[in-house]
Amino acid sequence: MHAILYTIWYINKWSRDDLKQKKITDPGAGIRRDSGPYTTSPDIHRMKQKIAFALIMGVITTGVISFTLLFINIGFVANFVVIWLKSWSMAYIVVIPLILVLGPQVQKLVDVVFKDPAAQRIDT
Repeated sequence: MHAILYTIWYINKWSRDDLKQKKITDPGAGIRRDSGPYTTSPDIHRMKQKIAFALIMGVITTGVISFTLLFINIGFVANFVVIWLKSWSMAYIVVIPLILVLGPQVQKLVDVVFKDPAAQRIDT
């Protein structure tokens, strides 16, 4: 849990330091969208949201699933908590990169399948 909180804190610190180096008091002002490596404040905010979402959802889903499957398969044995924490950590290490890599593709697929009918009328 500390690693997740530290990662979120570091991302926030990184974006604040980046804005300070550009001497911008308003995060949305003064950043040109066509200026190459610079990113706009909404882009930084969106990136932070996606990373935080992946970290939090990874903790919740891997914790619940690993607990449930271990309980079903082995029951509450003497060292259940140790086995569960090991299983949970391994699942978390696998799931976070998958969420970050596959998440955008899944979102595009969902957007195609559930396209807004009002937007379809405007496009045509």
